Amino acid sequence: MSDSTQGNRSIPFIPLSAYYFFYFAAVGTLIPYLGLYLQSLSFGAMEIAQITAILAMARIVSPPLLALLADRRGQFLFYAQLTSFMSALLVLGFWWLDDFGSLLWLIWWLGFFWHAALPPMEGLTLRTLGDDLASYSRIRLWGSVGFIVAVLGVGYLIESFGIVVFLWSMTLFFALMALVTLMNHEQPHTRAQGLDLAGLWQSVKQPVVLLVLGLALLVQLSHGVYYAFYSLLLDATGYSASEIGLLWTLGVVAEVLLFWRFAQFQHLLSFKAWLLLATGLTLLRWIVVASFADVWWLLVIAQLLHAATFGVFHVVVVQWLHRAFHAHQAQGQALYVSITYGIGGVLGSLLAGYAWVWGQGSATFALAAVAAAAALTLVFILPKQG
Repeated sequence: MSDSTQGNRSIPFIPLSAYYFFYFAAVGTLIPYLGLYLQSLSFGAMEIAQITAILAMARIVSPPLLALLADRRGQFLFYAQLTSFMSALLVLGFWWLDDFGSLLWLIWWLGFFWHAALPPMEGLTLRTLGDDLASYSRIRLWGSVGFIVAVLGVGYLIESFGIVVFLWSMTLFFALMALVTLMNHEQPHTRAQGLDLAGLWQSVKQPVVLLVLGLALLVQLSHGVYYAFYSLLLDATGYSASEIGLLWTLGVVAEVLLFWRFAQFQHLLSFKAWLLLATGLTLLRWIVVASFADVWWLLVIAQLLHAATFGVFHVVVVQWLHRAFHAHQAQGQALYVSITYGIGGVLGSLLAGYAWVWGQGSATFALAAVAAAAALTLVFILPKQG
């Protein structure tokens, strides 16, 4: 993570990249291993589904609320700091809460503040980059590196020392995520003069914006199944904790390579063409997972497709929304998070829980494939100018 200069303007790559690193190191601990931790507390599939769903549900509420305040007050960094430190404090509750009701409330408030932290940082990063949006992928890739470090390291440590490693890792990464916000600085040009609600609504109600948000919801619904039940599927199939970590890592390594080089060839295809590629490969990925979970080399191929199913999709949609909501960056990113990761994540987790009870892993990821197929259908009707 080195500082770089674009033209005559120095871009603070180190503090921006460091935040992504620790934020997604927390993701790399919480998402892959929360299900295994809850399973160790003797929770069933539906209880696990409800807890993971409430984590996603918080994304519906808090990102738009905090983004509204950030845009109104023009204080992106302040709200990133507030939410990051609150998250670091709340995660300490895992050390003494172990019943379903208490954990449900803890996860809700953790999700409320944690999910609200990223959109202001995304807004700060994109506004800091200015016209140099191609550098976004070079900063964002450090989030993927953080995820890899966490998911691989925590998997090996859990296998060696037990599930208590989950608690130690959560505490460490959330604390570092909060502390690194103090390294960042907000430039005067990021401060908003006011909030134009009418202008925001004009952006939201465009048919092409609604269509993009709708297909993004479906893609993230399919990934909600993945985040909630992929580790449990692998565990039920007989994979060890370290092997589970390796498979998660493969997907994010592919994502990192994509982020690192994507700016060099992004111009080769249109926005719609990239979405067709990403959603088509998403459908293929979930079909493979649903049908061949016991064939390790096919799972390796499916995980490598994460470069397209998440990496390509995320970069092109985030950049497109940045242009579509040019006067409301924080709220545009928050709306994306709320609708896709929030509503999509909630539906994915809950529906996956029912599918798991009904038909175990095959039915669960068949559900993900159906959602991806619906998203692909919407991409086909997306206007070319989208």
